[in-house]
Amino acid sequence: MPFNEPEYEGKPLSRWVAETKDKDAVVRLFAASALGEMGPEVEAATRALTELLQDKDTGVRVVAAAVLGTVSPGAIPALVKLLKSNDEQVRVAATRGLGKIGLAAIPAITELLKGKDERLRATAAMALGSIGPNAIPALTELLQDQHTWVRVTAALVLADAGRAANTASAELTELLKDKDWHVRDAAALALGKIGPEAKFAVPRLTELLIDESVRETAAWALGEIGSAAKSATPALIALLKNEWVRQTAASSLGHIGPAAKAAIPALTELLKDPDKDLRKTAADALQKISTP
Repeated sequence: MPFNEPEYEGKPLSRWVAETKDKDAVVRLFAASALGEMGPEVEAATRALTELLQDKDTGVRVVAAAVLGTVSPGAIPALVKLLKSNDEQVRVAATRGLGKIGLAAIPAITELLKGKDERLRATAAMALGSIGPNAIPALTELLQDQHTWVRVTAALVLADAGRAANTASAELTELLKDKDWHVRDAAALALGKIGPEAKFAVPRLTELLIDESVRETAAWALGEIGSAAKSATPALIALLKNEWVRQTAASSLGHIGPAAKAAIPALTELLKDPDKDLRKTAADALQKISTP
């Protein structure tokens, strides 16, 4: 064994590298996982893992892609290529690998957003999301993509970013007018995750309370925005009569707080409802509204 050769679980690096070429896919899979544990300073691990990206076994390719991002930024071209795979598991693993690489992967992923393949652009959006807040500008651009699924994916990824996606509030608010309800719903979700800083979306979200496809998400988002959504109080009170969304509406009125005091009579009436969960939600809302 070479001097100072790194080991993992009692085996030297050279042994793990050799096992990446074993005939048994399970052995290759465990070898890939082990190499990922050896860290970025192990150049031989990078080479071996990159070769495994072409393995005939899907499971091996998935593990290699997922761990390669922890080993070397030099793996970006190989991982970006995997985003074009027909195998969803492989694409997801490549996305995770790129996310682990971080900022250095943004330029390469952004290039994919210019392509004609709708699925690839959606996958690229997820890859950007796995990188974190620094990818938000690129994701914001995707909100205007011509393909519905790409817009939905970008909005959902921004929703995962939470308040960090506040810089995309204007674009997300514009999406509330999208012709496809999936896009409107994803945009409402993202705005709700942003919270109080999305207060400028309140008028549009309020309009969506009459949209059967997205009104529950819109009602929830208004509650997450909080007291700044007080202008939506009358529309949310009206929803307390709708059996499908009344619990969400009641909860949101509570989150709006004292500014929603006009809802006290309607919420008090719900305390008589046979649904115990609804009664509890109404009681909680009344307490929040009554607490300065």
